[in-house]
Amino acid sequence: MKIAITGASGFIGRWAVRHLRRHHQLLLLGLEESLPELLGPSVVYEKLGRNVSHLSHSLQGCDALLHLAAVRPRRGAPFPEGANEALTAQVLTGAHGGGIRRVVFASSRLVYSPAHDTAPFQEGSAHPQTAYGRSKLGCEALLWSAQERHGIAPVVLRMGQVLGLGERGGYMDTRFRLRAAQGLPLVLWGAGRGVRHYLYVEDAVACFETALLGEVSGVFNLGMERAYSHREFAQTVNRVYQNEGNLRFDPSKEEDKARWELDLQRLKGTLGFTPQYDLEQALTQMRHMEGGAR
Repeated sequence: MKIAITGASGFIGRWAVRHLRRHHQLLLLGLEESLPELLGPSVVYEKLGRNVSHLSHSLQGCDALLHLAAVRPRRGAPFPEGANEALTAQVLTGAHGGGIRRVVFASSRLVYSPAHDTAPFQEGSAHPQTAYGRSKLGCEALLWSAQERHGIAPVVLRMGQVLGLGERGGYMDTRFRLRAAQGLPLVLWGAGRGVRHYLYVEDAVACFETALLGEVSGVFNLGMERAYSHREFAQTVNRVYQNEGNLRFDPSKEEDKARWELDLQRLKGTLGFTPQYDLEQALTQMRHMEGGAR
């Protein structure tokens, strides 16, 4: 199969390229001049321009499209409203012009809202509270429009918080891993009762391949077999990094009690994908890879 990938230079994109190039031909599309570290006998790169007709020409001969490219929120910076929708509209127009029918789109758990949606979240419910979540839901709407107008067969994967080496720092998971590796205490706000649904990046890219090769269309939640409380997450990090017992609670801080939990019944029953990594297995592999990188 020949697969076009947008956003190949990003954290998840690089993992996807390394996974998919083993069995498929890849066309990487991005804004960089080149991505030499990802290229090889089965991988070529083309800079993504603003000319849709040029994009359509580039995509001719591709069997499917994996759309990962997106503007992500950054702390302290306003989110560019409409940017992700404009990019997705361009990519979908190019895909139609290039004769592509199969499109897999990386969406987000942030299309849901713990304040309005009952956990575990089911695919029929979506009430995003953030600009980024609204942008992802807006992109999903463009996919359904392309399905109606052009016969494109979309698979939308609403992913939990992705764990893996290469993700940018600043999130709780990266901070906790760094502190545990140094033998420092992990500090939870309040009692650590909030819940998040995580996803190991290896499972993410394996699911991309399942979706690209399949015939089923629709929306599917994607995450580990279960969600974890912040307290469970910290305890698991400490256990994997041999920092057990080094956990502190700060009751003076207002804790995040939101419950981000995804229902995976459609993922397993309809798409036919079952995640392989639980939290401890994911963190153990990450620690092993960190050791090999030193």
